[in-house]
Amino acid sequence: MGSHYSTSSMPAITTQYASWNDLQPGDAIHKIGHVRLLVNRTANGSFRVVESSARGWDVSYWSYAASDLTTYTPRYYNNMETAANTSQPNLLQAIEQLEGIVSLSWTCDTTNIIGYRVYHSLNGSTWNLALDEKLCTKTEINIGNENEIEYFRIASVKKSGSDIVESNWSNSMGISKSTLKKCLIVDGFKRNDQAGSWQGPGHIFSIKYGIALTAASTAFETVSNTKVIDSTVQLNNYEMIFWISGDESTVDESFSLKEQTLIKNYLENGGSFFVSGSEIGWDLSNKGDAADKDFYKNYLKSVYVSDDAGANSVSGVQNSSMSDVQFYFGQTYEEDYPDVVNPTGGSIQCLKYANGVGAGNQYAGTFGNSKEIGRLIYLAFPLETVADDSLFNKVISNSIVFFNSSISSVTGEDQKPTGFSLNQNYPNPFNPTTVISWQLVAGGHVSLKVYDLLGNEVATLVNEVKQAGRYNYELEIRNYELSSGVYFYQLRINTAKGGFVETRKMTVLK
Repeated sequence: MGSHYSTSSMPAITTQYASWNDLQPGDAIHKIGHVRLLVNRTANGSFRVVESSARGWDVSYWSYAASDLTTYTPRYYNNMETAANTSQPNLLQAIEQLEGIVSLSWTCDTTNIIGYRVYHSLNGSTWNLALDEKLCTKTEINIGNENEIEYFRIASVKKSGSDIVESNWSNSMGISKSTLKKCLIVDGFKRNDQAGSWQGPGHIFSIKYGIALTAASTAFETVSNTKVIDSTVQLNNYEMIFWISGDESTVDESFSLKEQTLIKNYLENGGSFFVSGSEIGWDLSNKGDAADKDFYKNYLKSVYVSDDAGANSVSGVQNSSMSDVQFYFGQTYEEDYPDVVNPTGGSIQCLKYANGVGAGNQYAGTFGNSKEIGRLIYLAFPLETVADDSLFNKVISNSIVFFNSSISSVTGEDQKPTGFSLNQNYPNPFNPTTVISWQLVAGGHVSLKVYDLLGNEVATLVNEVKQAGRYNYELEIRNYELSSGVYFYQLRINTAKGGFVETRKMTVLK
């Protein structure tokens, strides 16, 4: 370039609007020394902008309220040729309608739209036009698929004078061929407000999952969570579900009541469910109603601890599905409030943050009153923010191995207790909860008590007759006012044929 413009040159090449409401995508938000470009207006009226700043001129997306921009002026560039097309589609599904036929559908503001351009890619990075606006004029289409793996995205097209103007691309979705039962990627990440971490015009996060599943030789389809809610797809038709929650929170709901009901049914029917998201615990447990809290505790098998882990890296927990991984997150977009979670109801911790607090849980066992074995992996941060694709793929691969691992039915003959035993509590040390489990080979009176180092009884957890079987007790320190320190817990069983006593040590941290 022979010359360049500084921000002080903006008044000469732009004209100030009379109102902030006149701003269009691509217009400038300017003050001497700084300029931002408008991407779009969000549903709450804030301005989503893109700007380049700092020494590295990194590009970032942000949202601002009008009150944040009082030192700026709204401006349009002089002699711009065409008006922008702001009708960005939202892709809802890429599923196999018939063998070799992919069903695509999307939503879009159709005002002045003359059609749509359907783009496809075999690798998620190189895109080609599959259909143009002359051949695609509706918001749904069946398209032939001769490729083993294919990704799609949509752009709307409108006419502006004599010009044809294309919108920003939609989010992307993919599908792979298979005669076997597929897994389902669910894009449940719709947060689009000023407070959200992701501020781009669209996202390709489902592609990351598709590539990882392909690397693990696992076939997949992709849908929006709205297609789960309206029963276009049935979760029980898929062996595994990978649900992208991002930082969906209380405004958009991490999981609606309808979604909770469908996921409960899926897990009770022996499904395998993976979900990652930074605000699930905050939304369901901290801010939710009784139904939300029940779903979080008994189906996501977790206890919410706090809203901000204060760390942006995690490592695997020994003897878990993630024991061999360690990675950073918050790179694809900033993640500032990952939840801290603890296991409950038989789940175990699989990932921990760099400061040692809980980042994710796994569980294999029954859900609700079902006798079927379901599986769960829940990560309390958005996995799609991991920039290293090989590490992202490793997490997905490990999850698939865990989902495919064999486990005997807990109601089978081989699962009948063969003796009396008391297991070590988990986690240990702990705060705020831990699980104590034991088994009875015969029914009898059961006493489970906690003692301090001096032998003083400080809590009675169980004191009743129980039948033969396996049992768990979730100990919450707030219910017994336990202070920091070492304690002993003792199981005492009295039956018609004799007794059993066993004592173990545990540590409370505060």
